Amino acid sequence: MRDQVERWRYDNEESPDLSGRNFRDADLQRVNMANADLRGANLAGAALNEADLHDADLRGADFHKTDLSSADLRDAQLRGTDLRFALIFGTDLRGADLRDARIACRDCGTHTGMFSNLFGADLRGADFGRARIDDSIFENADLRGANFADTRGVPMSMRGAVYNHDTVLPVGIDPDIWEMAYRP
Repeated sequence: MRDQVERWRYDNEESPDLSGRNFRDADLQRVNMANADLRGANLAGAALNEADLHDADLRGADFHKTDLSSADLRDAQLRGTDLRFALIFGTDLRGADLRDARIACRDCGTHTGMFSNLFGADLRGADFGRARIDDSIFENADLRGANFADTRGVPMSMRGAVYNHDTVLPVGIDPDIWEMAYRP
């Protein structure tokens, strides 16, 4: 699989079209798939730690039980993805579109934080399941309709994050104290 991705990357000057491909359980550590089209791809159980996926189109991709630790997903399109039980520790998700994504962490008790950076991420309708959110940064993120009902821990920052009446905030979070902004 890795050879196929690398070969595609060097044979094509444009962004690789890997949509719908099956990368289940593949070893893709540190692979460069920046700007790739991976819509609907099966990446369940894959090792993508330290991979470069910035600006990739990952809409509808399956990341169930995938290792995305320390991966670069800046500005990636992750709308409707399945991130349940994915390892997302230290992942850079600044500016990523995670609308309607299903998110829950694997081995929640074994690390101190699920995310390192969700600054400005679009998280409308995202369900965080039982995710541990310690040390997470949600500054300027769009949290309208997001569900944090069963999350554990306290994020590092939510300053400037947008929420609405459909948002279920983490226990103990007062939007006024955390300097969040209400928008319908």
